[in-house]
Formats: sequence, C-alpha cells, structure tokens
Amino acid sequence: MWLIDIFSSGPPGATGTTNDNNFKSISKYIIGPIVNIGRKTDCDVIFLNDKSVSRNHAELHLNTNDGTITIKDLKSKFMTYVISNGVKTTVKDEEIVLKSDDIVQIGACDSRIKLKYISFHMCPTKLEKEQKEQLKIITKKLHGKVVTNITPTSSIGGHIGEPSTITIAARFAATMKILESIILNIPIVTLQWVIDTYKTIEHANEYKQSICLAIATDKYFPPGFEAIQHCTQSMVSSFQG
Repeated sequence: MWLIDIFSSGPPGATGTTNDNNFKSISKYIIGPIVNIGRKTDCDVIFLNDKSVSRNHAELHLNTNDGTITIKDLKSKFMTYVISNGVKTTVKDEEIVLKSDDIVQIGACDSRIKLKYISFHMCPTKLEKEQKEQLKIITKKLHGKVVTNITPTSSIGGHIGEPSTITIAARFAATMKILESIILNIPIVTLQWVIDTYKTIEHANEYKQSICLAIATDKYFPPGFEAIQHCTQSMVSSFQG
C-alpha cells in the first residue's frame, strides 16, 4: 500500500496546511488507480494557494496488479519534478516510475509530495485469543501479514517487498517485543488502530475516492505507555553510559 505525505505552505485551506501557516504535511493512503494533482478544488491532492501549480497539473497512476506507481505531467506551465536519491529529474512526455522515499515537486515553489510504500507486518503482544483472530482477519484484508518476531530492518516506508512492522499491544508491559519496538522506533498501537485504518480505507473505496486520510499511530498508544517509555529510556541511557 502506498502512502503519500503532502507538503505545502500557505494560508489555511490549502491541502497540507494547518492554521499556523508554517510548512506542514498530511498523510494519505492511495486507494484509486488515478490520483489527480492540481489547484482545482475537485482534485484529489489540492495545492490551492500555489500559483505555480496548474489547475490540472499532474497525475499519479497506480498499477493495482503489481503495485507500481508512476507520475505523469499534464503539460503544466511550471512542470513536475522527481527527486530520487538526491537527483532531480523533470517529468516530460513519458511517465516516471516512482519508488519509496521519492519526492515529487509540483510547480516551481514548495508544493510537493513524498511517497512511502507500506507492507503491513503486524506483530501482536499481550492480545487475547479473540483479539488475535480479529487481527488476522483484518490484516489479511489489508494485504498484510501477522508475524511473531520483530526484525531490526523493518520500518515504516520501505521499498516494495520490504515489510513495515507495527507492534499491536493491548497494554504496555515489559515484554521483549515492546522493548525492541521502542528501541528500534517501531510504532506500538492498540488493535483499534488496525480496525480504524481498515474502516477508513473501506469508506474511501465505497465512495470511490482515490486517496484517504491515514490514521496516525501516535493517537493509539496502549495503556501504560508513559511508564514503560520512561523505563526503556533509562535502560538505553545506562547502556550508553
């Protein structure tokens, strides 16, 4: 599943901004095969206050068979650019295949999106039997996988084929999975995050939306987070000392 971080600067109302006018971003899942980008209010990604963005500026094309995604410029005045591994390329007549962590600059100013690919690997800990079964069902619907171990290389936003581990916990406890997750900066959330994420995507599909708002993991901390976080930070400090 592809995730896009939408970055924009400007007055409130522009996609990607909040009320403080600073450079902000929001994250959305790509659901549909075509994501329209531009200044028109009916675009999927709207950069309302950037005059260098055309009304219909560019499109993201998602291949639902193999999961690849491309960017196409719609003959915009100030063009579209792909920044990959520090190299900036102009999108001309041919579509460009994108990969995780690529940045797409829309126009001549600060409007841009960053792409991440997520292959959900859910690692449960301290869940009841019924909760584990529910996790398996929903994870399968999200085209993910329930795993038993946390791997150090797993992180949100790997390349295609690179899993992203999320630890699912009913509560915080000093288990090895939770301690490893904190040390490796892997998200730890309740089962409700998985449920709400699936509901959000299903709702978007029902209304034939191309993108839908991603559910932030930091709002779904299991009970007892503060205590175990303090304990882990103390452990890490003692090791470093």
